[in-house]
Amino acid sequence: VDSISKLHQIVALCQRLQIHTAARRIGTEKQGCWVCPILSWHHQSWDPEPDLQGWDLPSEPAQCMVDFERCRFPPGVSMFDESAARKVDTLNDRLEVLAPLADRKDDEPLVTFSHFLPYIDLLLEKRFLMIPCLAKASGSDFLQKRLESLKPAVHIFGHTHFGWDTVLNGTRYVQAALGYPHERKLRWPSLANADFGDAPLLLWSSKGGFSPPARCRWSAYYEHHGRCPEKVHELASYAARGVKKTLPQASECVPDFSFW
Repeated sequence: VDSISKLHQIVALCQRLQIHTAARRIGTEKQGCWVCPILSWHHQSWDPEPDLQGWDLPSEPAQCMVDFERCRFPPGVSMFDESAARKVDTLNDRLEVLAPLADRKDDEPLVTFSHFLPYIDLLLEKRFLMIPCLAKASGSDFLQKRLESLKPAVHIFGHTHFGWDTVLNGTRYVQAALGYPHERKLRWPSLANADFGDAPLLLWSSKGGFSPPARCRWSAYYEHHGRCPEKVHELASYAARGVKKTLPQASECVPDFSFW
């Protein structure tokens, strides 16, 4: 059984258990908000930024990401091009995930959510990642097009395990990641988003509307610093431990959190 078939089985199970898998209105009769999932999958061409040079690091996500080992797609569909991402994106239409939005009123806000990222701006530059090539398995252009059409007030995303709260192209993007236990122990400041972890993260309520933006470590970094993907010979000191340099130009760097 391939992964697409398994997804159909999960959706069927959710229907039997009366678990909603399509867009739905929440709130009160007078004060409502729409919540809508968007199915997506990653593809390498989503990453427009150059690879790092001068470091002995994995160059392909298949070398270090279990997706490529554990996921199976139908014949003719591959994770090594855009076909898997395209296939998953079409399920939004086949499963009528967005169809209920036809009943949404213009003054009712929309919150969408996905596992993967729609924009590279929501991810650290490769020089700051522990495994830089994971940028090639983090996002989807098909997801980006969905959001450009829907124009949600807020989009919630995951996958990368970094707390995030920022506004991009008129939409607020939020990630509140629990991460793995060892991540919570070793780097909670980079995961933290408001009180999430001690309690669920409140984004909207029928009484108060949307919660105010939180101050998250890495999204705040990019509010103070521009992206510099052209610095391809740099690797953060915390990621460079034990990594061999292969070019004399390779150098360690430290992200500037002096504003924090």
